[in-house]
Amino acid sequence: MIAIIPAFKSEWIKKKGSLSVWLVFIGAVFTPVITLLIAIKNRDKLPVQYAAETFWKMYWNQCWQPMSFMLLPLGIVLATSLLAQLEFKNNTWKQVHTSPQTLTTIFVSKFAVQLTMLTQLFLLFNLFVYLSAYVPPILFSEVPFPKTAVPWGDLMHYNLKIFIGCMPIVALQFFLSIQFKNFLVPVGAGIFLWLLSTLVLSWEYSYLLPYLYPAFDQLTSQGGLTQEIPDIHGLAIGYSIAFVTLAYVLYIRKADKG
Repeated sequence: MIAIIPAFKSEWIKKKGSLSVWLVFIGAVFTPVITLLIAIKNRDKLPVQYAAETFWKMYWNQCWQPMSFMLLPLGIVLATSLLAQLEFKNNTWKQVHTSPQTLTTIFVSKFAVQLTMLTQLFLLFNLFVYLSAYVPPILFSEVPFPKTAVPWGDLMHYNLKIFIGCMPIVALQFFLSIQFKNFLVPVGAGIFLWLLSTLVLSWEYSYLLPYLYPAFDQLTSQGGLTQEIPDIHGLAIGYSIAFVTLAYVLYIRKADKG
């Protein structure tokens, strides 16, 4: 277990040269900035909105809607694939495998970096949502500051549910990315599965497609889910364990590891 720490540090340093770092930042800031610009354009409606007791829930939902349906799943597809394919891109798998660390340590450290970057995305996104909400009251005197406190407990619980819903997407993209040398395979498969999922959103068994789980949480929070579905968070954890286990077994048994 101690060996994981230096391995994780090494993998974390590697990702600094990856486009995935910028994808995390852009993904975190994009929706809050767009929401802010729309709010400024419709500034005449802001005094009433900011005075409402449900302001924070409404504002967070406005930011989460495009994030959960499109930006988050597609961002995970791209960022996970870019990061997991660094060794293929730099032709350094043999160098990694000759280092004094076990295959398990290599696998766990690489996957841990993926989850850490997802956590980083969530933290940055929430920070930018929070900060962007205070820009209109600073710019326009007629817009009051929110009168109610931020319901951090409810918002963090909501974040946790969406995070769990994202885990099987990360796990599946990670599995595909370390199995195939061609970058287009995991990216193409991820985009295809996301498109397929959005097309069958109203299907009674759409809950079987994990790329919809962030969207399901968003729809549930707004009361917009038209069909009854089982506990997607239990399914998400089950899918995550299955995908990671499969990825680990195939990685260990793979004759040609790059």
